[in-house]
Amino acid sequence: MVRVPESAPVLTVDEVESVRSRLRRSDEESRRAALAAIDGWDGRVVSPAAADSLLRAVTLAYPWVRNPRVDPASRLARALCAAPRAVDVHAVEAAYLVSGERVRRLLLHLLALRRDDDGVGSLVFLLGPDGPADLLPLPVAGMLAPVLSAERAADLVPVLVHLAGRTGWVWHAADLLEDLVVDGRVSGDQQRSIARGLAPVVASIVAACDRATLPVPARAKGADPVRDADPARDADPAGTADVAGPADVADPAGSDQLPVRVGHPAGRAGRDQSRADRFRLHSLVSLMGQLAPTVAEPVLRSVVASADPRVAAVGAVEMVSLDVAVAPDRLDLIARAPEARAELLDGLRRIGRLEDLAPRWRTTAARAEAELVRWLADDAELGRAPDEIEPVVVMAVGDHPDDGVVHLFRFRMRSPHWSSARGWMIGAAGPFDGDGSEVDGFDSFAVSVYSAEDDDDHDGHLDALLDSLGLWPDADEI
Repeated sequence: MVRVPESAPVLTVDEVESVRSRLRRSDEESRRAALAAIDGWDGRVVSPAAADSLLRAVTLAYPWVRNPRVDPASRLARALCAAPRAVDVHAVEAAYLVSGERVRRLLLHLLALRRDDDGVGSLVFLLGPDGPADLLPLPVAGMLAPVLSAERAADLVPVLVHLAGRTGWVWHAADLLEDLVVDGRVSGDQQRSIARGLAPVVASIVAACDRATLPVPARAKGADPVRDADPARDADPAGTADVAGPADVADPAGSDQLPVRVGHPAGRAGRDQSRADRFRLHSLVSLMGQLAPTVAEPVLRSVVASADPRVAAVGAVEMVSLDVAVAPDRLDLIARAPEARAELLDGLRRIGRLEDLAPRWRTTAARAEAELVRWLADDAELGRAPDEIEPVVVMAVGDHPDDGVVHLFRFRMRSPHWSSARGWMIGAAGPFDGDGSEVDGFDSFAVSVYSAEDDDDHDGHLDALLDSLGLWPDADEI
């Protein structure tokens, strides 16, 4: 905490009350002047009396200021954070119960900034299972991070495990728990309690990813998930059922199930339905990677068993990093999916265990395909992996062998995807060395401008792709 010089001016109760009064006026100019006055409080010493006045003020409702939109109560709460110990924790708890969500978020940050036993105890009460659950705000980055330096920060372990099961809290709770584990603040018994408490959370997220991956008929009939199935193949064996017709819909009269369209669910929606769940799972798996191997192994094995190879890849990398055996056949099966292969290659290279993956998945062509598919699957691009992708040609970047090569692929999407009318499109990834590693002095890329394959020849396609990246040299540089 920044120490304020003793000679710094003291913020008085009269100043706080004056600002509060102006913030509630109907004319916007008065409210803007009040906000400017709050900005001028930086570096001021907040006396206990002024802090109490600020705390009362943040519980009130104020007209927002437009252009840009500003919440005056949040501004007042931020000013209060300059003196987190100037107010009693019980008063903060009382204010939390009657404040809006933005202010509640800042009051939790205020308690975390105290970094003392009272602040920890108050957070345990407000955020724990016995606290006001209906008032829990969504977290933001760094909201509770200051409390990790408190002497009794480990008391928050059960609370953070509980929060991981609340909507929107998985990533923040997992990050805080991981920091505590890395700092050596968590005992062996607490590690086991973390694994036990988070196992159902991990299982529910994995199940959600499985539901988004498995074919619809298997889910509708209550069949057991088929691990490692190819969703696109199982949902459409002939490759022709792009949109369900009358024959593809279950007969309501002969079944207790509602009519269900066949096909890959992500394909019908046009977007990857499990992206958010996989983001949350990354945080939990990263936490498991910091626990003792014997504690984390059962949870990680449930991740590796996922029907979604992208999910299984995350768990497999973490298990390998803990020196927990993963069957080579399982790694091979995961690597068949290009997106999952990209995850495996990145993770295993990061921990120096790339040799655990079969050589055929470590080639330049295998990595280029993986990188391109991962890029195409982004929400800002196709939104999901292409339905089909094939290698076209390998092209040298320069005259010297050390310049590496770029792989051109063609890919296409089935109807009703927005790009399906273009047929086969061209994309590229590289440059890579012969062993699949990046070329020194070059930034690797994966890109497509979604031009149809028959629009140009190979050189023309590569020129257009490099030009889109700004990598193609000017004529006087050749």
